[in-house]
Amino acid sequence: MGALKAAMVPDPPTPAEIAAFEQNRALGDDPHATLKHSLTTINTFSADVLNRLRTLRHECKAAGSDTASKIAQIPDDKIKMMFACMQEVGLSRFCPDVFGTPTSYFNLVHEGLALVTFTQVFSLGGYRFLGITKDYVDNTLLMQKLYRSFVFGRMRELMRKEAKKKGSVQEDLTYIKVYKERHKKCEEHLKYHTLRGWHSRIKPLFDQTRCHSDHEDGPDGTYYILTMPLRSSKVTKLYYATDDYRVECKKYEARTRSQRRRAPRVPHPEKKETNFIGLPKPSIPLDWFDPVEFNKLPMHIRAKYRDSPVVLPLEEKMQGPRQDDWKTMGPKKFMKKYGKEVRDQYEFPTEEEMKVAGINTDTDSDSFEETDDEESKDEEPGGGNRSGGEDFVPNDDSDDGGEGSGMEE
Repeated sequence: MGALKAAMVPDPPTPAEIAAFEQNRALGDDPHATLKHSLTTINTFSADVLNRLRTLRHECKAAGSDTASKIAQIPDDKIKMMFACMQEVGLSRFCPDVFGTPTSYFNLVHEGLALVTFTQVFSLGGYRFLGITKDYVDNTLLMQKLYRSFVFGRMRELMRKEAKKKGSVQEDLTYIKVYKERHKKCEEHLKYHTLRGWHSRIKPLFDQTRCHSDHEDGPDGTYYILTMPLRSSKVTKLYYATDDYRVECKKYEARTRSQRRRAPRVPHPEKKETNFIGLPKPSIPLDWFDPVEFNKLPMHIRAKYRDSPVVLPLEEKMQGPRQDDWKTMGPKKFMKKYGKEVRDQYEFPTEEEMKVAGINTDTDSDSFEETDDEESKDEEPGGGNRSGGEDFVPNDDSDDGGEGSGMEE
């Protein structure tokens, strides 16, 4: 029992622990009733209880998570009561047998301990800051179902996943964080690009989450933007320019009290690459890709982008006061003046090569692209995959204000 981080999965109890506890049966045949009675006899000032309280408070400070901050708001006397109850029943740690049956004696004691102490702390006002509805707490059957769903559903799945591959829960949480971050950056880029009033043909460069990069924390609090080897340098610079425009706009936009000043985001000093690379959908403009890197992709993947549009000139023709007509050109005029020489940089398989290889661009899209059903899955630990995923809608009210660095891709 303690302040666990989201990625920490407790070790399951050993068969010896379970057998010894069940053989003792210190709480008799009705653990719930015995636990309720023990609330009047427990010793909340024992050295063990006080040590556990100090350890918990230290863990909360070190964790810095949302869960830890909520635990920190529970009064000391209520937490001591929980630890004293654990001591009373003879448990050194709260760790139900998630792979066992909910009605085993070992698990019934854990369930009783959780529900009895929760109800008691609630009745004494220890959870007032959470705004819990009393009718729910009074519904014993509902509370039992919620407890068993969490323990024998979610916790069991996390422990099973961690047992198969050590560190997989942390990997999933990192994946979720990365794509939430990318989704937020995608929405932000799209918003400020649209405000510039350029032609709508350029907009598809901004509207796919997987086209935007994530970052890692620098030692001085700066965010280091990770590189994306498949993305062209001209698109990266366009994203940087969009961030510059955002910073300029923010000077004149009202700032709310809840908004934090954003740490600067700069290109990674060692040009470190992101670990999460998913190919964009074929609706992405072709020149999102770096031509050299694109031409290295397998033939059947390059074939998917044969009909993808071109929306930017060659990089050397994007600069200068007399070379900005491409920003407002319609597709036909743009392709006639700039598009063909850009498209000629990219290599595609011929119809004959596709026929020999059995490539069908209409039916083989699942080889690298997620379906809508896959993208709409709940992205929790144990439920994510690495090839894409765009359905994150994070709340960006907390840090949408403040100055950036001018390099905030």
